[in-house]
Amino acid sequence: MTLHLIAHLVRGAPAFDIARRCDSMGTADDPGPWWIVPTSGHRAYPYWYLPLYMDDREMWINQDMVASVVFKITDPPAGWPDHYSCNDTPAATEDILAIIGRKPAAPAIRRRV
Repeated sequence: MTLHLIAHLVRGAPAFDIARRCDSMGTADDPGPWWIVPTSGHRAYPYWYLPLYMDDREMWINQDMVASVVFKITDPPAGWPDHYSCNDTPAATEDILAIIGRKPAAPAIRRRV
């Protein structure tokens, strides 16, 4: 299993993460490849990636064990999907509670005069 350093969008801003490319995942509408962030289990949409090679003792960025610290990464393409696109709209918990009949009634405010 090879992990990759990826650049992707998180809530509209570019971010780096570690992800695993899953070629065997997908659907008829979206065949993939799918990229999964192992720490969260969420799907990522990288616009740049670099494989990370590991052994028992250390991690390096290329086969020559030379770590590169300067990357030239372009801006994400226009309309690129976001990692947390499902969170773009606020949750309507009050509406859901009303639908299932569990919305608490507003307490009556009684004031002494």
